[in-house]
Formats: sequence, C-alpha cells, structure tokens
Amino acid sequence: MSGLRRITGLGSAGTLALALLAGGCVLAATAGPRQAQATATRALRQTMDAVTPIDKTIVVSSSWALLSTAIDPVNGTYDQNVTRADTDQVAAQLHRDFGRGLLPISPRSADWQGLNPGLNSVLTALPSLKGVPARLEVTYRYPLAGHLRLLAGRMPDTAPPARLTSSQEIFDVQVVVTQQTARRFGLRPGSELSVNAPLDLTEPGKLTVVRLDVTGIVAPADPGSSFWSADPLLPAPALSRVGGAAVWEGAVIVDPGEFTIVQRIFGQEGLLFQWALPTDTTRLHGQAQAVYSQANQIASSDPVLTGKLAPQAPALSATYGLVQPLAAFVQESDDVNVLLWIVYAGLAAAGIVTLLLAAGMLAARRSAELGLRRARGASLGQLFWLGARGAAVACVPAAALAWALAVLHRAGLGDPVRAGARGRGRDADVTPGCFSRLPRLP
Repeated sequence: MSGLRRITGLGSAGTLALALLAGGCVLAATAGPRQAQATATRALRQTMDAVTPIDKTIVVSSSWALLSTAIDPVNGTYDQNVTRADTDQVAAQLHRDFGRGLLPISPRSADWQGLNPGLNSVLTALPSLKGVPARLEVTYRYPLAGHLRLLAGRMPDTAPPARLTSSQEIFDVQVVVTQQTARRFGLRPGSELSVNAPLDLTEPGKLTVVRLDVTGIVAPADPGSSFWSADPLLPAPALSRVGGAAVWEGAVIVDPGEFTIVQRIFGQEGLLFQWALPTDTTRLHGQAQAVYSQANQIASSDPVLTGKLAPQAPALSATYGLVQPLAAFVQESDDVNVLLWIVYAGLAAAGIVTLLLAAGMLAARRSAELGLRRARGASLGQLFWLGARGAAVACVPAAALAWALAVLHRAGLGDPVRAGARGRGRDADVTPGCFSRLPRLP
C-alpha cells in the first residue's frame, strides 16, 4: 500500500475511486455510441424485413417499340433486331453501375430478364373452367435455372420455324406451367391449346395462330423471390372481371431460346422488356442516408448505356421500391439523432466536469507533497509528470477494461435481427399477399 501511495499519492480506496470514475466515463463514452449505432442498424434491418422482395429489386423496363426503333441522323428511323446478346450487355452494365457505392446488389446469378406481353384470349375450350373464358400471358424469363423445379414432364425446347399457309402463320411454342395454373386450366404434360395473337401489320389479312404445347409442370424454387412475385399471374391464375364478365387470367413460361419468337409474335401488341436486379438488404449497416441517396438517384435518372442500344437509354426507366421506406426511415432517424446528440453532449460535458473536479481534488490532496517538491527545485513539468503518472496508474487499466467490456458486450449480443432471420428460415422476410405487380403495357 505504501508503494501505491508513493506512486499515486492516494491510498487504496482513493485509487479505486479514481479508477471507477475513469472507467465509468470511458464505458459511457464507448458503449453509448456503439449501442446507438447497433440500434440504428437493427431498426434499419427490421424496416427492410417488412419490405417485399419485389420492392427490394431494382427493375429497369422499356417497351419493345422503343428499343426496336433505331434513329439514324441521316436515314431517319428504322427497325432494328434486338438480340439476347444486346439485353445481356445491358444487364451487365446495369449491374456494374448500380453496384457502385453502398447499395448492396445481390450476385449476378440472382438477376433475371423478362419479356412480358399482354394477355391473349384462349381459343381452346377448357372444360375445367366451366364456360368461363380465359386469357394467358406467354411470358419469357431468363434464366430459368435456379428459379423453378420440374415436377412432371420435361422442360420446353426451342420451337420449330413457323408454318405458313395462304391465310395463316402458325407458331408452335412449347411452354411450362405451375401446378396452380395446370390445376385451374386442366392442363398436364402433352396438353395443347391455342391463343390469339396480334395482327401482323406487315402482312394485312394474314392471321397469326399460336399453339401452346405444355411440356411440363413446374414449381417455384423460391416463391418469395422477385422472379415470381413480380407478376402475380406467373405462380397462380386469378379470376378477374373484364367489362363486368368473369375471366380467368394466367401465365405460361416459354423456353429461354424463344427470345426472338416472342418478339416476332407479340412485339406489335405492346411487349415490355424488363431487367431485374435484386438487392441484399441484410448487408446494410446503418448507412441509411447514403443508401437512400444512391437509391433515389437510380430511380430518378436514366441509366447510361453503351453499345447498340445506347441511343435508347432515355427509353429505359428504373423503379426501386426501397426509395419510400428509406426516405421515411432517414427522416425518423434524423429526428431521433437530434435527441441522441443532445444526450451525448450532456454526458460528455458531465464527464469532463467530473474529471476536472477529480483532478482538482487530487491536486489539493497532494498540495503539501507537491509544494515540498517544488521547494526542493522540481520544475512544473516534473510536477505535471508526477501527477500524470500517478493518475495513469489508476486510470489507464480501468479505461482499458471499460473499453473491452463495452466491445465484448456488443459482441456478445450479436445481431438479433440476423440471428432471428436465420432461425425462421429462408422465407422469414416474405410477406404473403402483398406483392406489387410490375408495370405492364396494356
């Protein structure tokens, strides 16, 4: 004890009190902001968990009519053939551009492309519908691998060339349907049905006939993904009313090799190109303001393209469902942060005043000793070093221990939001029945 008193100028009780005072100040200064940051991250992730998967997906869309029309300053406008290589190039560039910054874009394997035509009347009588008319979307999606699993039959193949007659152009297209669609429309592998197609404006008077050959029944690999929730008719049909009459509406999926055929048949009707880039909100760590700024910029500006489709960049529009939730979250967090900063400033001021009072009390307690050393020729620097060394012996270990406790406390708590999501499984953040539908041309 005599050694401790000689170094610090205090007894064991005084040294312990000084250590507790320093440790408490460090603990408050360290644990408070860390807890606030962790709370903000948990609140952000809870907000993101309440958002549907399609709203977590950046969707870039454009009409076929705009993308397939090229503009030449010399020869004027002309029709151009849009290939899947062109759309793949657009997808790669969008992924690269949107992935810059803090917005957590999912891997390229999660991206998908689509061609969505309008609804086409079914010409074949379907006994399972009991006389109710039906309409179908002949939808193109790429890639299919990883998004669906085959339950019966086989996956479709590329269709043969169209058959021409004097009055008709007949397309045989192989498709797959989901269990719900097959059950409602009475379809199975090997079923055939015909749908109407838009008139061929290039050959007036010639009818286009589309015959759908159902080769397989499929089920979603991940029903909550944007691949399936982007269009509610894709996983299951729905009963709608058109002009007051009931109509069953559904969708079929063509082979990925039918990119050109779908454009050839349905392009003039109002075909919609879509590129979907899901984002991974589980990787957000409280950067709500920066992520909101980037998301808002994506949704409010035209994508930049290179290559053949570069002149059509203004025809592309991007939507991102997280813009509104992020805007609301940023506003609420800004309001809370004002109060938190007032609390932190008050705690900091109280800590500084407390430490200054403690320093003054220690100096007063050791005034006789310091005065004697000063009389013996000690300089002010030597006296300062003596006091600082004594305070450091008590304060530094206590401050280090308090900092370690604050860090270990946060590490021990872990991430309850992420842990809870793992415990509930992959579909934990899927909210059934609230999927929004992507815009579609009439």
